[in-house]
Amino acid sequence: MTQAIKTEGEVIEVDERVTVNGSDYWLKRKMIPLNVDYPAALKLEVLSPEFITPNYQDAGAGTWKVIQGGIAPPNPSEGNQYVNGFSVEVSKRRRPMPFWHRNMDNDELIICLNGKVTWETELGKAVLTPGTMILIPRGVAHRVVPEESPQYVAIEIKAPTMKMVHVGQDQK
Repeated sequence: MTQAIKTEGEVIEVDERVTVNGSDYWLKRKMIPLNVDYPAALKLEVLSPEFITPNYQDAGAGTWKVIQGGIAPPNPSEGNQYVNGFSVEVSKRRRPMPFWHRNMDNDELIICLNGKVTWETELGKAVLTPGTMILIPRGVAHRVVPEESPQYVAIEIKAPTMKMVHVGQDQK
């Protein structure tokens, strides 16, 4: 069912940046500000205690793929995988991973939203707290060891190629 669009106020002029093929273009356009809630199907409250990943009940750990995409649609004859695809997953882990994982397809960006966790990798250990993140390059074995806090929540973004483009002064 389509929701009726309610407007608020008059037509306004806004500056807009449009990105196409990695280049930014600036333009001015007119719009009427909307007074509607963002579509519920496009929102997810990942910190909510009610949001539990499907395999959490049995394992006390897990991730849930919430977004998947790529440059070409999935092909059922090739395992329904996107070509040069990516995924965004929510991770709520309560116990250490009992195994090491090596992703040969994707780099993995781990962004901690809540709690404290240690990621053990072949490159070393990284302690994540809210607002910190690590990039685990494709092919590097890793596992997660949550601290005693049962509140660990992270976003995991997996894509074929990622590169840190902004680093701290001490990392240049």
